[in-house]
Amino acid sequence: MTTDTAPGAGPGPAPEPVPGAARESAPESASAALDRDKLFTARLHAARVRPYLATALFALHVVASRRVPTMGVDRYWRCYVSPGFVDRTPVEELAGVWVHEVSHLLRDHHGRSDRVAKERGLHGRGERLRMNIAADFEINDDVYGDGLARPEDVVEPGDPSTATAWPAPRTSSSQVISACARAS
Repeated sequence: MTTDTAPGAGPGPAPEPVPGAARESAPESASAALDRDKLFTARLHAARVRPYLATALFALHVVASRRVPTMGVDRYWRCYVSPGFVDRTPVEELAGVWVHEVSHLLRDHHGRSDRVAKERGLHGRGERLRMNIAADFEINDDVYGDGLARPEDVVEPGDPSTATAWPAPRTSSSQVISACARAS
C-alpha cells in the first residue's frame, strides 16, 4: 500500500507528519502500543532473506498509525504501521510486507502513478486506488518465496482465487480493477 502525500520524490527532507500519526520515537498508550520488537524482528528477517534490500529496509522511518489497516509507505520513506496488524500477523509474513512496502519506493510507484495520472487525466481516490492495486500486482508477482511467506490475502495478477479484503472476499483481480473503476 502506498500513501499519497505532498508532491516530491525520494527520501529528501520529510514534510510535517500526517496528523494523528505517532512519530517513531513518540510513546504510545498501552492499548495502542506498536510491538516494535516483533516489527523490527520481521525487518531483520527481511534483510537476511533479501540482503540487497537491507539499506532500503533500514532507511524506512516507522510511524505507528491507526489510519492504515496494515502497512503503507509514502514517498518520503515513512512506513505507517497499524499496531493491530503487527499483533495479528506472524513475523514471517511481516517480513514479506516489509519487502513489499520498500518495493513501492524502489520501483518509484509514487512518481510513476503521478505521471500516469497527469498524462491520462486520472483524478480521484478510485483512480489512485486502482493504480495502487496495479502496483501491488507488479510487486506481488515476484516478491514472495525464497524465505518470504506469501500471505493468504495477497493480490496477484491473473489469480482467480485471490482473496482480498476489498471489495469482497474471493474476488479475482479483474473484478477488483472493475470495482475500482466504478468507484472513481
